[in-house]
Amino acid sequence: IRPRLRHPGANRSGSFHGGLAVCGASLTGVLLLRFFILYAGQLTVA
Repeated sequence: IRPRLRHPGANRSGSFHGGLAVCGASLTGVLLLRFFILYAGQLTVA
């Protein structure tokens, strides 16, 4: 019974950290994409 109780907690923490990593990566990707679009737009305008 103890291992069964431990595994769900480990899975939850693992999925939680994985979700945070995915959210952080997506946010940074969006910011980099916006910055790249703005930079490319300035280059094309100039």
